[in-house]
Amino acid sequence: MPKISKISSCLRLVKLKKTIVDNKNDLEKLVNFVYSYFTKIEKKKISLERIKDGILKNLKNHRHVYFFILWDNYPIGMLHLFLGEKFTDLCLIYLEKEFRRKGLGSFVFNLLKNFLEENRLTKKPLCIEINKNNKASQRFFSKMGAKLESVIYFYQLSSKNNI
Repeated sequence: MPKISKISSCLRLVKLKKTIVDNKNDLEKLVNFVYSYFTKIEKKKISLERIKDGILKNLKNHRHVYFFILWDNYPIGMLHLFLGEKFTDLCLIYLEKEFRRKGLGSFVFNLLKNFLEENRLTKKPLCIEINKNNKASQRFFSKMGAKLESVIYFYQLSSKNNI
């Protein structure tokens, strides 16, 4: 890997278009990144087919934006945004394990901020929901200046309580 001074010339975000559906290799890579995120980081069981269906559904909605994170034109991660009415939601950011903890995340976050500025999306806050067990992401976004605004609790209703 090049020195930190060379990161800016090697690292970039590439916005994926709806035509990714026609490019099986790119779609498969994106599905695999999302699968890796959920199974390795969030420790959730989810099928590749469910992920693919979700991505294809999201791509039909112009508010969902996907990016590949490229290192010397090789995909090393992905980023997913939802452009909401009141905020922009950073749904997912993922880097392959061998590219973590090398300063790349800060560069990717700056590239994201540049995208938001260039597309005049800075008037709305950037919402970043992080799993309670993902301490590395919590530390990272705190370091980037994000502030904890709320805590979300989930209550699972039993089927007996459903009307």
